[in-house]
Amino acid sequence: MSRLIPLFVALTIGSCLFTAHLMLDIHERSQQMRLAAQRALPAPCDLGSCLRAVP
Repeated sequence: MSRLIPLFVALTIGSCLFTAHLMLDIHERSQQMRLAAQRALPAPCDLGSCLRAVP
Protein backbone atom coordinates (compact mmCIF):
# COMPACT_ATOMS: atom_id res chain seq x y z
CA MET A 1 0.00 0.00 0.00
CA SER A 2 2.81 2.41 0.85
CA ARG A 3 4.23 1.94 -2.66
CA LEU A 4 1.05 3.28 -4.21
CA ILE A 5 0.98 6.55 -2.28
CA PRO A 6 3.85 8.25 -4.22
CA LEU A 7 2.31 7.03 -7.48
CA PHE A 8 -1.06 8.48 -6.48
CA VAL A 9 0.55 11.80 -5.52
CA ALA A 10 2.48 11.94 -8.80
CA LEU A 11 -0.66 11.17 -10.81
CA THR A 12 -2.62 13.81 -8.92
CA ILE A 13 0.01 16.50 -9.51
CA GLY A 14 0.38 15.47 -13.14
CA SER A 15 -3.35 15.60 -13.76
CA CYS A 16 -3.57 19.04 -12.13
CA LEU A 17 -0.77 20.38 -14.33
CA PHE A 18 -2.32 18.84 -17.44
CA THR A 19 -5.72 20.35 -16.62
CA ALA A 20 -4.17 23.77 -16.01
CA HIS A 21 -2.39 23.54 -19.37
CA LEU A 22 -5.64 22.67 -21.15
CA MET A 23 -7.53 25.49 -19.44
CA LEU A 24 -4.84 28.01 -20.41
CA ASP A 25 -4.93 26.78 -24.01
CA ILE A 26 -8.72 27.11 -24.15
CA HIS A 27 -8.52 30.61 -22.63
CA GLU A 28 -5.91 31.75 -25.15
CA ARG A 29 -7.95 30.37 -28.06
CA SER A 30 -11.10 32.11 -26.87
CA GLN A 31 -9.24 35.41 -26.54
CA GLN A 32 -7.84 35.06 -30.06
CA MET A 33 -11.31 34.27 -31.42
CA ARG A 34 -12.80 37.27 -29.59
CA LEU A 35 -10.13 39.62 -30.91
CA ALA A 36 -10.55 38.27 -34.44
CA ALA A 37 -14.31 38.82 -34.22
CA GLN A 38 -13.82 42.39 -32.99
CA ARG A 39 -11.38 43.15 -35.80
CA ALA A 40 -13.75 41.69 -38.39
CA LEU A 41 -16.54 44.12 -37.49
CA PRO A 42 -16.33 47.39 -39.40
CA ALA A 43 -16.22 50.58 -37.38
CA PRO A 44 -19.41 52.68 -37.62
CA CYS A 45 -17.52 55.61 -39.17
CA ASP A 46 -16.16 53.37 -41.92
CA LEU A 47 -19.69 53.01 -43.21
CA GLY A 48 -20.21 56.78 -43.43
CA SER A 49 -22.91 56.83 -40.77
CA CYS A 50 -21.09 58.09 -37.69
CA LEU A 51 -23.96 60.25 -36.47
CA ARG A 52 -26.62 57.59 -36.96
CA ALA A 53 -24.56 54.92 -35.18
CA VAL A 54 -24.37 56.93 -31.95
CA PRO A 55 -27.44 56.41 -29.76
